[in-house]
Amino acid sequence: LCCLPGCGRQVVEFGSETDAGSQTDAGSQTDAGVDVVGNHAAPSVGSHTPADGATDVDPGTLITATFSKDMDPATVTATGTFKVMKGTTTMGGQVAYDAATRTATFTPATALATSTVYTATVGASAMDTGGLSLAATATWSFTTAASVAGPTVVSTSPLDAAVGVA
Repeated sequence: LCCLPGCGRQVVEFGSETDAGSQTDAGSQTDAGVDVVGNHAAPSVGSHTPADGATDVDPGTLITATFSKDMDPATVTATGTFKVMKGTTTMGGQVAYDAATRTATFTPATALATSTVYTATVGASAMDTGGLSLAATATWSFTTAASVAGPTVVSTSPLDAAVGVA
């Protein structure tokens, strides 16, 4: 542990001292006796859908958050970690985490209403597989479309006004 001159911050050395610039058994690069092993940065939400401020969002659109690091699924899917609010009301639903894509998907228990502002939040209680909490709570809002287009008839059989149809 040492102090950086003039800034009041401290540097912590992890691991053992080795020759400068050599490789350790774990495959990490060392420099002047400091081992840098793994990614010690806190995870963050790198992207999400719908986009923040999006309008005319189809109420059937998936609500997702993609993380910068592999996450602990138990913390991402825990009650209250990933929530969607309609005004001040928390929407019921389930969260699934796909480790391959680092994506959490919120599936609401009931369909999203039309012409409604929703706010999605992933809280700092979400942790990566190393136990580091999310760097900051991620919040974004979107507005659902005024109406959802129903199906359109593109053809009929028999044709309209057909005669002699058996």
